Parts: sequence; C-alpha cells; structure tokens
Amino acid sequence: MSKLAPVLTPLQALGIVVGGTIGASIFLVPSLIAARVPFLAGALAVWILGALISLAAVLTISELAAMLPEAGGGYVYIRAAFGPLLGFLFAWTDAVMIRAGAACTISFTFAIYFAQLVPAPPGLPTAAWQGIVAGILLIALTLLNYRGARAGADVQVAGMALKAIALASALILPLLLWHGPNNLLTAPAATGLIGGSLVAAMIPVMWTYAGWEQLAHLTEEVRDPARNIPRVFAAGLLLIGALYLCVSLGIHYVLPWTAVVQSQAVGADLFRALFGQAGVQAISALILLSTIFTANGAVMSGPRSAFALARSGDAPEWLSRVHPRFGTPANAVVAMGAWSLLLLAVSVALMLVPPPAALPAPVRNAWAALQLRPLFDILVSWVMFGYLLLQALVAASLIVLRRRHPEWPRPFRVPGYPFVPLASMAATGLLMFSMASSGALEVAAGLALILLGLPVRRLCGHRLT
Repeated sequence: MSKLAPVLTPLQALGIVVGGTIGASIFLVPSLIAARVPFLAGALAVWILGALISLAAVLTISELAAMLPEAGGGYVYIRAAFGPLLGFLFAWTDAVMIRAGAACTISFTFAIYFAQLVPAPPGLPTAAWQGIVAGILLIALTLLNYRGARAGADVQVAGMALKAIALASALILPLLLWHGPNNLLTAPAATGLIGGSLVAAMIPVMWTYAGWEQLAHLTEEVRDPARNIPRVFAAGLLLIGALYLCVSLGIHYVLPWTAVVQSQAVGADLFRALFGQAGVQAISALILLSTIFTANGAVMSGPRSAFALARSGDAPEWLSRVHPRFGTPANAVVAMGAWSLLLLAVSVALMLVPPPAALPAPVRNAWAALQLRPLFDILVSWVMFGYLLLQALVAASLIVLRRRHPEWPRPFRVPGYPFVPLASMAATGLLMFSMASSGALEVAAGLALILLGLPVRRLCGHRLT
C-alpha cells in the first residue's frame, strides 16, 4: 500500500490549521452578523457559539484521527463506520465540491483584490481578468504542493504568523491610536428574541471557522499523530476564536453600529478610520496575501481524499501513486488542480455568458439570477451545505465506531461522550435545515453533485452497496 511519509512537525501542523482557516471573510462577515443579530452581546455570542460548535467537531475528529491516522480524514472514518458507499460519497463530495469549491472561492477573492491594484487590460471584462488571475494562483499552488507537503506547510506557517499579527492588531491598534468615541459603549442592546436571525448569522460564521479540519486529511504526514493531532487542533481553534473576537471588538470599538451594518468591506473601513487611505491599501494588501495562504490549505487537503479513495480500491489506482522524489500524492494533486481550474472556468463563464434562449424558462431565470450575485456568495452557499453534511457524518461515525469496535486503541477520547458528538450533529443539522428551508438553488445543486457520485462509483466498477 502506498504510504505518505510523516514529515510535518507540530508547528507546521498548527500552521495548516490556523493558516487554512483564517481568511479574508473575517473582514467581511462582521457586517452580516451586525445586520442579523443587531446588538453587541448577540454579535459576540455568535462568534463564541461558532467556536463551541467547532470545538465539538474538533474533539470528535481528534479521537478519530488519533485512532485512524491515515490520509483522507473523514473518508477513512466514514468508510470504517458506514461502509465503502458512504465513504465514497464523502470523498467524492469533499474532493470535487468542498475543497475544489473552496479553492475557487478563495482564489477568486484574491483576484478581486488583485484587480483593484492591477485593472483588467482594455477590452477584457473584469470578471474574465479576475478568472485568469485566480487560475494562475491555482496553478502556482498546485505546483507548490506537487513538490512536497513540507513546502506547502511552510507557506501555512508563514501565513499563520502574518494573520495572527494582523488580526490581533485589529484590536490593539484601535486601543492605542483611536481617539474617537468608544462605540462599544453605545452599541445596541438586546431587544427581543432572535432565534431565526441567530441561525442565519451562524452560516457565514461557520464559513470563517471552516478549514481547521484540513489537518485531518494530512494526519498520515504528521509526526506522532496520536499525541500531536489533538493538541494542535485544540491550540489552533483557541487561537482562531481569540483572534476573531479581537477583530469583532476592534470593529465595534471604532465604527458605529449602522456603519458596520452598511459597510461592504468593514475591515477596510476600520483601517480607513485609523490611518486614512493608507490604511485601506495596507488592509487590502494583507487580505491579498491572506487569500493565498487560505487557498493553499484547500489545495493541500483536497488531493488526500482522492488519494485515500484510490488507495482503498474505490477509485482509479493511478490516483494513489506517490511521487518517488517528492513523496506527495502527485497524481491526485494534479487531478484536483485540473478540476479546480475547470470549476473556476465554468463559474466565470456563467457570470459572463447570457443564458441561451433555447433553455427552459426556469433554467434561464435561475441562470440570470445567479449573474446578479457575487461568485463568492454563490460558492460559499454551495460549499457550506456539503461541508456541514459531511461534518455531521463524521460525528456519527465516532458513535458507530465506539459501539462496533470498542477494542480499537484510542490514544485520545472525547470528553463528555456521547454529548459532544451529538451536539456537533445537532448544530450542523440545524444549520443545514436553515439553508435548505431558504430554498437556495446552490443547496439543490450541491445535493445533485453529491448524488452524482453514485453513477461515478458505478463507472469505477463498483456496485452501489
């Protein structure tokens, strides 16, 4: 069986968790929260609740990863608990939908900011220019990860340091330099029940926390995973949650509540208030760099699902080949890079090309409606539903494996079992219900893509059992 060498240190593993989770969205999401949960205590509670939901998932995956330290993360756990069919659908969804969709979303975010600095050439639509820039970034990151996990992990360590400094400064600098009113003191107080609004606010919050689980895909490449994985997960989530609270407090300290709600780029508005236009340029450059590190996390983790799938015999064998020199799942990395580029090209084409008149009216109307929305919003919704569904399955697999294989060694055990994995399942289930009840087209498309894994599995020569 092809094996990946354990080359990642705990610091590199921590860089994968933090660098792959914190992205540009932290400077966008506070506006969405302020609009949906219109009082300070509620806005801060949303961030804390997101951290607690993520903590339940972190503890759950820590036990599974320490028990089954193999490449592929959730695919390995779900296959062991529920069999090869559900395992295949997990890996299929994770590789072609979640990781590739995240890589496209984040790369396109990079391209949006890059286009502000380097406008599109004359005659070329802005969206096309952004698509070209995003594609170049995807190719560069694919080549980086083709050459070695350590190279990709070193990039994530640098990203972790940069992001920690930047996010901490979002609170420290206002406390040191801001001479205007302390808007925390005048922020709105609670005025009533906000159940539906709270759930709606949790969707973008969970997007900002998504990414820490990428390390589970690389467990096989972490040194002493039984000891290091739980510690790295816990330390990473603690750092991420603290930094998110710093950003939220800094924004609401400087900006009035109405300004936060109305802002299209609240991070830029914060630094504009502190440093003028130079602050806007500085934060734009920071977000530009941040997106590179976050996209790199998705490009690193996605191929491991395809690699594990092939190594188990559930996908073509060539995907499980390890590069003799670089020690990477090189074929899987190239395949995932090619798929991400195709997904990006199709997404940009849908933005630019008018819907053909020959299509049925409902399809034309849906196509036209998508063209009115930013690609970032569309892909976030599309990715998040699949992400939440798979997190629920991972939590359920822990319960099944505890019952079915109590004899398996467990270097780490979830405290508060079974309430912690059950809480993770309940929270993700509630968020999925909220997304589905909104009737979002992306949810339907995401489900269709998951089910497309059934005929794909059949084409791979496997029965649907």
